[in-house]
Amino acid sequence: MQKIFWTVLFLFVVSCSSSDKDINEVKKTDEGPDLLKSFQMKGKEFDKFQESDAPATPVPTVVTTPEAKVLAPKEEVVDQKAIDKKSKKEKKATAEASIAQVPGQFKYPKDFPEEYKNYDKKSEVFWKQANPSFKIGEQMVFDVKYFGITAGQIALTVLPQKMIGGKRSHHFHVKMTSAPFYKMIYEVNDYLDSYVDAEKFLPLKYMVVQRESKQDVDDLQLFDNEKQTTFYRYRRLKKKTNEEKNESDQKFIPRFYQDSFSVLYFFRSLPLNVGQTYEFPIITRAKPWMIKVTPEKIETISTKLGKREAYKVNAITQYPGVLKANGEAIFWISKDDKKQILKFAAKVKLGSIDGELVDLIDGK
Repeated sequence: MQKIFWTVLFLFVVSCSSSDKDINEVKKTDEGPDLLKSFQMKGKEFDKFQESDAPATPVPTVVTTPEAKVLAPKEEVVDQKAIDKKSKKEKKATAEASIAQVPGQFKYPKDFPEEYKNYDKKSEVFWKQANPSFKIGEQMVFDVKYFGITAGQIALTVLPQKMIGGKRSHHFHVKMTSAPFYKMIYEVNDYLDSYVDAEKFLPLKYMVVQRESKQDVDDLQLFDNEKQTTFYRYRRLKKKTNEEKNESDQKFIPRFYQDSFSVLYFFRSLPLNVGQTYEFPIITRAKPWMIKVTPEKIETISTKLGKREAYKVNAITQYPGVLKANGEAIFWISKDDKKQILKFAAKVKLGSIDGELVDLIDGK
């Protein structure tokens, strides 16, 4: 019994904080497989999601709200007498068509969900308020604790911009690794890449590669913001049973939304007025989850990197409809122009997960 006690105590002590070696390992931005190739997504509709290096120009600091793609009528000589002979019905139809072509007025696709239109009415105002605070090269590294024990590290990195289908895009990269001790319990080696239109702050491509003790997962989501459509492909392999699950779908998306990771950078770009709630959808595997982000108060907190003033931000996500699934997390965001994440806490099925900033690069 005494031997067990000292063994558990030793493991707890060695796992309570990360070493420089652990931090350096998670800071490496490893490239995962090209999921477009993995899922054999070929053809013109998917070519636009291929990535290439972006020319070196300043990062946009102002987000513009997405507008409809206006198809200007061809210039032609018009016979005025012929126009005068049009019936009232034809004139009315012509007037309605001309209104639809006015720049700034969005024309939704046929059969577009009314529910999504309602989301857009609420969300558009927040895109007009967005002012991105991050810079290329910014990297935030966190110790992630489960039941008070450091289970691993996670690094959030802003990589150089990319071109996705002719659009200059922010590139957000995540790497998650297990702590050396925790690998004996469960090993994690996960990557996530989110590409976001730098002008409109709308997701374009989202890729997750999970390589873990019990499962391998590939998750690809593509967002066509001209057709208001998302494509997704998902594959999971359970290693113990060799059971494979495959999913794919194509559905409409709202005009204003985030993916499940870019949302962190989006709400950092908002004013974060204490007491105000910012509500907009997150799209995950073609499904909308509504997130409500509320800065509750300002407080001084301590991390490994020292004391800083921070916004305490409550983020609640909920899947609308019959299945009222939801989740809740708290973020502490620095009260300065950088608005960096200092700490976080999230509830999970078997307890809670906590993260604390242990290494930081501001970016340039």
